[in-house]
Amino acid sequence: MGLEFILSKDKDSVVTNLINQIFNPEQMLGGDDYDDSITQDEMKFYDNYENGKIMPYVDREIVDSITAILEEISEAYVKSNYNSDELNSNGIYPKVWHNDDSTNKVFNKRQILLS
Repeated sequence: MGLEFILSKDKDSVVTNLINQIFNPEQMLGGDDYDDSITQDEMKFYDNYENGKIMPYVDREIVDSITAILEEISEAYVKSNYNSDELNSNGIYPKVWHNDDSTNKVFNKRQILLS
C-alpha cells in the first residue's frame, strides 16, 4: 500500500485509478458458477480466489496505459515523495513507516525502492 500511495501522490483521478489497478485489479476471470457480486463479501472472494475459481486480471488496454504512466515515474520521484509521517497519518498499512533506512529495517524508503 505504501508504494501505491507514493505512485498516486499528486496524480489526477484517472492516473490514480490506473495505479490502483496494478495492486487491485477490478476484472475477474471465473468459472460458470462465479458471481461477481461475491466481491462484496471478502471471505467468499478469498475462498474462491484461493480455490482457483476466480482470478483477478488487468486487460491489455489498461496494462498499456499503466505502462505509459510507469515509464514517466523515476526512482527520484519515488524517493522525493516518500514521507513516513504522511504514510502513517494517512493510515497506509501497516502504519509503522519510518526514516531509518538500515538494511535490517523494513517499512522505509529503502524497502519501497526495492519493491
